[in-house]
Amino acid sequence: MPELPSALVVDDDPVSLMLLSAWASGAGLKPAPAADGLAAHRILLSGLRPAVIVTDIDMPKLDGLGLIKRVRENVALSTIPVIVVSSHPPEDEHDADHWFGKGESARVTSVLRAVAASAG
Repeated sequence: MPELPSALVVDDDPVSLMLLSAWASGAGLKPAPAADGLAAHRILLSGLRPAVIVTDIDMPKLDGLGLIKRVRENVALSTIPVIVVSSHPPEDEHDADHWFGKGESARVTSVLRAVAASAG
């Protein structure tokens, strides 16, 4: 059986991280959790090429906007779709592919399913 495509899920709140991981699993993706943007960036630099990155914005060490900036500036990472799930309203210059509120699980899962289908 082929390995599932991965989803790098990033949130400093453990409950939110579990929820994002569950949404990714339910959509057919293998979650790779990270507790903040810096940890996520290190995972990416270590070689993980997820099908998608799902991130919060307000986090310590490196926030979601900083993570997105680093991803978009890295040629090897720049085409990975980024989904923001945050209580913050969308930023004008956010560079994310999708931006959802924390309560929009159905919409997030729908996008994750589409990513999983195109990656698998």
